[in-house]
Amino acid sequence: MASIASLAPVISTSFIVFGQPATVVCSFRKVGQAWFGLKPQRGVHLCKSTHKVTVITSDGPHEFQCPDDKAIHSEAGKNKIFLGGGCLKGNCYGCAGQITNGGEVHQPKAVKLNDEQKDKHWVLTCVAYPRSDVVIDTTKQVPV
Repeated sequence: MASIASLAPVISTSFIVFGQPATVVCSFRKVGQAWFGLKPQRGVHLCKSTHKVTVITSDGPHEFQCPDDKAIHSEAGKNKIFLGGGCLKGNCYGCAGQITNGGEVHQPKAVKLNDEQKDKHWVLTCVAYPRSDVVIDTTKQVPV
């Protein structure tokens, strides 16, 4: 039988952030000096947001939910959506796509993309984490 002390409150809510809907799930269980095992750091949020990701492949558009701490490529794979890829480390163009809706991703390990390509909204889905609802067209070829 679980004691009341072992139960952690969890909050799930939806709201609008920068004009985009977001869902947040927070657990308030404290583990030592950290919240649910994570120590707070500057620029890092502890609550997970989930975003709607639409990928356009040669098979047509596919939608799925992706937490902001999971790579788009891996979550697509869990939903049986093949995005191509080779290295899965941001070192090739195998899983590349272009954002078409103004959505945002975080991709600090996309070493193959130069600044000009990033400015034109190219992403490497294997190392891209959603920061808003996003539409990514994977049928286009990255200009090199």
